[in-house]
This record gives sequence, C-alpha cells and structure tokens, in this order.
Amino acid sequence: MRARLIPPGAFKLVGGATQAIGAIATGDAPDLAQGNVDRIVQRLRDTRTAQVLASATGMQEEDVRKQLAQIADKADAARSNPTQVAADVRESVRNMVDRARNEGRLAQAANRPNLPPPRRRG
Repeated sequence: MRARLIPPGAFKLVGGATQAIGAIATGDAPDLAQGNVDRIVQRLRDTRTAQVLASATGMQEEDVRKQLAQIADKADAARSNPTQVAADVRESVRNMVDRARNEGRLAQAANRPNLPPPRRRG
C-alpha cells in the first residue's frame, strides 16, 4: 500500500490561496464574507487566511492575523445582522488591501518570489 504524499484538500487550499493572491494582485480584495456568520468568523480566524493575505499584500503575518481577529470579533458580536456582517467584513478586508497598496507593499509582494531560491551545493 502506498503512503499519501499530499494531504487531502491540499490542492483546494492552494487553489483558494492562488485565487486570493490573484484577486489582490488585480486590485480586488478576496471575499471572505461568503456563507453564514459562523463560516465567515471561522475563515477570518483561520491561520491560512492570514498567511495568504500576508503573502499577497506584503504585510507581516502577525499584523494580518491581529487585524483579522478584530474583524472576526466584530462580526461575531453583530451576528444578529448577517447582511451587515458581510458588508463590514468586505469593507474591512478591502481597507487592509488598500492600505497595503498605498504603502507600496502590493508591488513589493508581487515582485517577490514565492519560493526561496534553490540552495547551492558545495
């Protein structure tokens, strides 16, 4: 029996990350406000979301994680109004991306290779 080298769902994660990075590169903020409030809050608190946004925007991952946590807290507190939660989340994420763009971080992130160069032997 062969061992699995790639965990289930890995391609879906990479595909979602690629879509988010592509959206940011073209000037759009990824839509993290899809689904019900529980799903939105879960997505905002997911460390992978912070990793993707940090990579795509050039922001520090810890800063992105803190901002997403604040957005998640506000969304959770306003869960009785899901329409407003979705609108607020979209606006907050768009503001993060706009701030990164205004600081020149998007251009820097776009020019930065995603993988480190191969190590030289010898």
